[in-house]
Amino acid sequence: MTLLVGLLALCANRVHNGDLYLELGAGRFISQHGLVTHDPFPTIAAGREWLNQQWLSELAFYKVAGLVGMTGLTLRYALGLGLPLSWLLWRCRDKGLGMLALGAALYFPTILAIVHPRAAVFTLAAFSGLLVLLLEGWPGGRVAGIRGRRRLLLAVTIPGLFALWANLHGGFVGGLALLGLVGLGTLLDHPRRARAGWRPGAWRPGARPLLALGAIGLAAVGATFATPLGPRVWTYVWSFRNPALSVATQEWAPAIHSPLIMLYVAVAAITTGWLWRATPRPRPLTPLVVAVGFLALTVYSQRNVVLLGPVMVYLIAQCAPERALAAPRRGAVAVVGVAAVAAGAVWAFALGPARTAPYLKPRLMDVVLRHPPAGGRIASVAGVSSYLLWRSSHTPVVVDGWLEHFRPDELRGAYGVLHATPAGLRYIQRWGIRGVITRSPLTVRRLRGDGFRVVAATSEGTYLSR
Repeated sequence: MTLLVGLLALCANRVHNGDLYLELGAGRFISQHGLVTHDPFPTIAAGREWLNQQWLSELAFYKVAGLVGMTGLTLRYALGLGLPLSWLLWRCRDKGLGMLALGAALYFPTILAIVHPRAAVFTLAAFSGLLVLLLEGWPGGRVAGIRGRRRLLLAVTIPGLFALWANLHGGFVGGLALLGLVGLGTLLDHPRRARAGWRPGAWRPGARPLLALGAIGLAAVGATFATPLGPRVWTYVWSFRNPALSVATQEWAPAIHSPLIMLYVAVAAITTGWLWRATPRPRPLTPLVVAVGFLALTVYSQRNVVLLGPVMVYLIAQCAPERALAAPRRGAVAVVGVAAVAAGAVWAFALGPARTAPYLKPRLMDVVLRHPPAGGRIASVAGVSSYLLWRSSHTPVVVDGWLEHFRPDELRGAYGVLHATPAGLRYIQRWGIRGVITRSPLTVRRLRGDGFRVVAATSEGTYLSR
């Protein structure tokens, strides 16, 4: 099933978008110059403090692409999307084939949110690994036979995971939220289980489990400082509260703006209720608290949907009834195997490797790079600017894909120029903008009236200069 999910993700990934070229460009800079504290790219933020929290993922993307090429990177990325599912399904191996299939079916839609290569794949892997560790140490909110070396191993492994995670992607905040929800569930479960008289060994009375989890949580928070940024890693995290991010991307918008994500949330909520109700009494509250918590976080911000898939598999591991281990049914294995082979064949013989996104097609970008505006900047959406910087790191642009590094007024001005609003047009003089790449015919007309001329026009967009 893991192989099938990975191959389906490979088929779904059809383009290399601006996020990937942003990773590659930053990774190339770090590889050549090392870590720096100022923004080295020629944007309007050049020279400011650069809180480059995910430096390690950028370096990894650049090195892998250099070793195996873009197609090799795409293949390895698809493997990275599918591999965490194997860890989670292994913890569900005694739940029956139907539950394994349900887990894979709930996991796959969520990885479509990051199906194009980006640093969030490391959060998917780290978050899934954390779930596995919590299942090992706190199954259903209880500590089952964790003594001595095993407890010490978890106490070291979880903070170590966060120390690595904090250098790869800002999604480590989701991991801390998971620890908090497990702690809350354990706190709520403790008196209920004490009253219910669970079987010996299933629950260790007293506050020891809570104290252990609390200590590990504090150590995990401290481990996030183990980055080149030190405590300022939290300044980077706080930067995502920038109210103007929605001007450039809807990734952080509430899920209510995405009917498909809301549909998934509804299915996940129904599945949560069904699985928890099927759990024998007294039902543990920890898995319910974790699931409801991440359902709420996904509704709050659709970016969190990528964490909800692993949480649903965690819920299956916690709540689904155990079944006697038996040899897999040959028919089911054959169906999954045939589906995986078919997905691989479709990718290899029909779809082929992912290509540069249409809005980054060379026939337009080559003209921009061959005929840059004299003594001025180029205004474009962040993904296009990131690609231009990958192609030529000295190209002066307005903003790049590090949206959180720009002030709210700068983001509104940069995208106001692209829509040729009266407020946005004022920034043309302020920032010395001499080139604009846009797909809006209205913007083209307004800019031509402001003295710009069309240099190139393709189906992917129009490049104007003055």
